[in-house]
Amino acid sequence: LDPRDVDLVRAGMHAVVYGSHGTARDAGWHTVPADVYGKTGTAQVGRWWRRGERPLKGPWHHWFAGFAEAPGRGPLAFACVLHSRMEGAAALTSAKAVCDFLTWWYAEGPETGGRR
Repeated sequence: LDPRDVDLVRAGMHAVVYGSHGTARDAGWHTVPADVYGKTGTAQVGRWWRRGERPLKGPWHHWFAGFAEAPGRGPLAFACVLHSRMEGAAALTSAKAVCDFLTWWYAEGPETGGRR
């Protein structure tokens, strides 16, 4: 891969989490002591969904995937999918679940030996 392309993808994934228009910006990332890079996604499900239309209400499948980097720690890849949620944005569901997990992981996960 061209390093410029990799830098562009990393910048876009960082903006999803921290940018003023990032789709996951409101998940509470200030609690995570790492740089988080991600991508949100929402998929419509159910027999009521018609191709090319965005329904006004769920359920939706929400997902958030990416990686985190912290000083002195190896990169951590993650993915989270939450099914059949009524909220309209993955930032409120799957990104928040990842934020909660990463907050725990960096405070109490296996690499810390359970120490805070």
